[in-house]
Amino acid sequence: MSLALPFSLLLRQIRKRAGMTQRDLAAALGYSDSLISSLEKGQRQPDLDAVIQRFVPALGLQDDPTLAARLMESAAATRGEALPPQHRHNSPHKPTEAIARNEGSHRIPALPVEVIGREEAVHQLGNRLLGHGGRLLTLVGPPGVGKTTLALAVAERVQHLYADGAYFLPLAAVNDRVLMAGAILTQVAPDDASRKPPQERLVEILRRKTTLLVLDNLEQIDGAPALIATLLAECSGVTILATSRERLHLRAEQRFPVPPLALGPAVFAEAYVAGQQLSLADAFSTLLVRTSP
Repeated sequence: MSLALPFSLLLRQIRKRAGMTQRDLAAALGYSDSLISSLEKGQRQPDLDAVIQRFVPALGLQDDPTLAARLMESAAATRGEALPPQHRHNSPHKPTEAIARNEGSHRIPALPVEVIGREEAVHQLGNRLLGHGGRLLTLVGPPGVGKTTLALAVAERVQHLYADGAYFLPLAAVNDRVLMAGAILTQVAPDDASRKPPQERLVEILRRKTTLLVLDNLEQIDGAPALIATLLAECSGVTILATSRERLHLRAEQRFPVPPLALGPAVFAEAYVAGQQLSLADAFSTLLVRTSP
């Protein structure tokens, strides 16, 4: 990506590099789709402070200071302004640095296997999740493609940045929002004896937490999007990483289509199947993994 590119084209290239649609980026920033479209068409000038403070983390550039600097410098040049000295050669501030680290908090169990063929996606999604102002990222794909394992790997990578840790909620056996709220409540407050409705009590508890919820298998749950929208609106410290066969169609949602693995990992899976006496379907359902050494 050339430094000489105008901001509109550079933004478009970086967005696509991050695997994001215009709608995804708008959701991450809390902007309208039309505003992102206008920026990428060069019809609107970027706000330099917004690029520095919001676009850089939303695009997952926390660990790529060179590309982040190019984006900021391009935004400044478009406006005919000078980039503030503190941002010319330094890595941008990470919004997650202010989150307390709590080693005693609830944690996602370590994966008993090593992810194969998804390492770049885990890194990319971790950065996108941490920079997402809308606080909802949905992994979308058909059954057996590996959404659950990918979500667990991402959660394991970022969970220490949430003061109250992370929770994994397998929801394949749940079919309505009341049961969904009850299942989450049982995980986040197992000793709670309140007689209030589960959703009301869940909101009360999560309002006091900075936590990541990994909500797995949402496609069959009637009312799941409505419950998630309530949690995001009422609980400012909650971030949600979801898996579903379809997107949730919420304004705050980023979507990541989980593609089938490339041929290399798929071939490895066949060898893994033979050695472990598993079916190929079982291997694919666990994201084509190998036992850790």
